[in-house]
Amino acid sequence: MVEVKTFGGVAPTIVVVRPYTTRLRRRVWAMLRHAGLDMDQALQIPSTTPDEEAVAQIISARPDLLLVPFNAHRDPDGAPLDGLTFCRRFTQTPGTRPLPILMPVSRMAAANLRLSSHAEPHAKIYAELLQTRIMILEDDQLDDPKTPARVVDHLRAHGVFVGSTAPLA
Repeated sequence: MVEVKTFGGVAPTIVVVRPYTTRLRRRVWAMLRHAGLDMDQALQIPSTTPDEEAVAQIISARPDLLLVPFNAHRDPDGAPLDGLTFCRRFTQTPGTRPLPILMPVSRMAAANLRLSSHAEPHAKIYAELLQTRIMILEDDQLDDPKTPARVVDHLRAHGVFVGSTAPLA
């Protein structure tokens, strides 16, 4: 594990939007702890929270990082939504700031996510999010010893200071 670099004694703030299943959450948390993140302090927004309220909680928390599952949830009208849709809505909401996003997904969901990124009418913003903000973490990558270093690099590229300057592997 690497040390968490902080400024003013404050570690990066993490918001988990719609927490994962217990099995996946354990693996994601373990990998993120290995990357130097304090998951014990992460704010978790329940899966029953409407998108508008989740966005308001994120704005209020002023996090450094979002952890958003790709798995679908339902909006207040019962329509299925996925994590990419949530991220689009979040980034298009006034008052939000650009944040790095980690999106753990299954291999099948990763393929669906990449296909969704080309779907109109939001293809341009989905492609932009995937190129600039969202790091997809496929299920089979979570146990790869190189993944924590990739996560740290992604966060550092967005100004989130995590880990030491030494390689993690």
